[in-house]
Amino acid sequence: MYRKILILFLLIMSLQSQAQLNVAYYIGSGRYDLYKENYISAVARFTAVINSKPKLTEAWFLRGIAKYNLNDFRGAMEDFSMAIKINPFYSDAFHYRGLTFEQLGDFNNAKEDLAAAMELNPANSHIYADMGVIHIMHEEHEKALEYFNESLKIEKTLPDTYFNRAISHVHLGDTVQAINDLKTGIRLNPFSAEALRRLAIIQYEQKNYSEAIINLNQALKLDEGNTLIMFQRAISYYQLENFDKALDDLQAILKIDSTNALVYYNRAVLLTELGRYNEAIDDYTEAINNNPDNILTYYNRAGAKIALNNYQGALYDYNRAIEIFPDFATAYLNRSYVKQMLGDDKGAYLDHLKAEEMIAKYRTDSSDTTEYAQLRDTAADLKQMLDFNSEFSNSFTRGRIQNQAVDIKLQPNYSVQVAKVPPAENLPFISSFFAYNQSDEHTNNIYPRLMVKDTTAAQPSTVDSLLQPELFIVQKVIAQAQQANYNKALELLRESKEVFKTLWLYYFLEGTIEASMAEYVFSMSEISTTIKLTEDKTTYRATSDTRTVVDYSKAEQGLNNSIELNPNFSLCYYNKANIMALSQRFREAIDDYSKAISIDESLPQAYYNRGLTLIYLKEVERGCLDISKAGQLGISDSYNVIKRYCETKK
Repeated sequence: MYRKILILFLLIMSLQSQAQLNVAYYIGSGRYDLYKENYISAVARFTAVINSKPKLTEAWFLRGIAKYNLNDFRGAMEDFSMAIKINPFYSDAFHYRGLTFEQLGDFNNAKEDLAAAMELNPANSHIYADMGVIHIMHEEHEKALEYFNESLKIEKTLPDTYFNRAISHVHLGDTVQAINDLKTGIRLNPFSAEALRRLAIIQYEQKNYSEAIINLNQALKLDEGNTLIMFQRAISYYQLENFDKALDDLQAILKIDSTNALVYYNRAVLLTELGRYNEAIDDYTEAINNNPDNILTYYNRAGAKIALNNYQGALYDYNRAIEIFPDFATAYLNRSYVKQMLGDDKGAYLDHLKAEEMIAKYRTDSSDTTEYAQLRDTAADLKQMLDFNSEFSNSFTRGRIQNQAVDIKLQPNYSVQVAKVPPAENLPFISSFFAYNQSDEHTNNIYPRLMVKDTTAAQPSTVDSLLQPELFIVQKVIAQAQQANYNKALELLRESKEVFKTLWLYYFLEGTIEASMAEYVFSMSEISTTIKLTEDKTTYRATSDTRTVVDYSKAEQGLNNSIELNPNFSLCYYNKANIMALSQRFREAIDDYSKAISIDESLPQAYYNRGLTLIYLKEVERGCLDISKAGQLGISDSYNVIKRYCETKK
């Protein structure tokens, strides 16, 4: 598939972007979008205001709020900073930029901005409360309590402040005061499912599992379908040995989120305890499919395979666990047993010897406090369900665009299409376009002429029209290409080359169709050429076979010819950049995306694809800024990329 640009449409649709924008209406509509959590729409509305009134502080600030809620913290940072630049006394901008710094892991700048916000507006209780949250994030709980107390002196009816102060009390060992704060907050806001969940956590830690379940039940009435609450209730049922209800909750979660590796893992552990080994193995396998680097999943699946006398399968799993973590003493011991059962006495002896060496080293070195310490300790129970407070993909934002599952890949090429009236959503995405007059409304005689968005995108002055024969050929060529009849399309195009007065368009068509044909032919092979990012934010690798790359040489030649004749055609650089990226010539791709952007700064696909390419090359900061810009310009998938690859680990 390739993206279409519309090169012909009615002259009467002249550019009316010069018309006066109703700023008050757009600001009001954007605020309503924020209230309804329609953040993509809010970004678009505030962007329109900024384009019309670039000095309007409120628009920059509100767009920053929308981006923040889309997890686009770098984009939000830029908008809050611009608001501050326009109005250095805007306390709200300092306030929320401080929160954005904290999200990006910059604790010092976060504190400085919140302190500036306090100085500008010392009566704002929310600023003190948010400063307390920042100190919680950095485990400075005594300092956090000071700010929460100050916040409640100003305003005593802030339920969230009580909820957050309870967290600090828990970490400081004062569970009594924590429970009091949670109950006070719940009285102020009896509809807070999160407060009930936190209260249940304390009750769980106190082994009051039945009381924890009561509060979790109430929380689910308030927030039906919250998978985190369902998960924690399942663990509570497990502690009460009510395994059927625990399984029911885990199954319900998987109906909502079928890719949750943590839930598959926990259900597999429970099924193993119940002796349902085949089902457990299936769940461990699903967990591995969704999180292939979890050591314990391989380790415990091996145990289930041993129970079924599948020693060869168990050997594979222990090998994989040891490959991931070579100091896994217990895995060596268990693999020793498996090798013995398979008749490999020498291998069994060597594994046992290796395990003993690791155990002796571990016992003499008790300084290991890493997450792998228990894997060196053969006394650790590695077959338990994961803890109540395990990291979990909370579903409270399950409807937001950044949390939706999408296939992350390059945006497609542009091509051309003949049309009278273009869809409105195409207008912002093209650097140049054509319009035509009809001499007689009852006939289809077309007299096209060139129009451009701005002077930077102007075509060569000699190109001021498309002749009727050219238009006819374009129609026929595109019709064939859209049916994947690429050879026929190219044959028609080349037979008619002498008809084209605008040769840059001829070569653009030729190069773009050649690219589509190369992809189509190669897609018939068994090797996938898609280049994707991995789920691990620190690792980027191609999923394609690097020994086999699509041959785009003919496409490249056609697009180069078009660029030579029309060096200001941004979409040609964009298409060429795509084939450079798919050919794994990434630096050349970045150069061509950059050239397209320099011609047309409003081309979102170029920002998006350049951003993906930069992230692929581990230039995450630059890449995420590009992805943010693409989202601002309308590509909603940008926020899913930001969620996966641009959040700072703290």
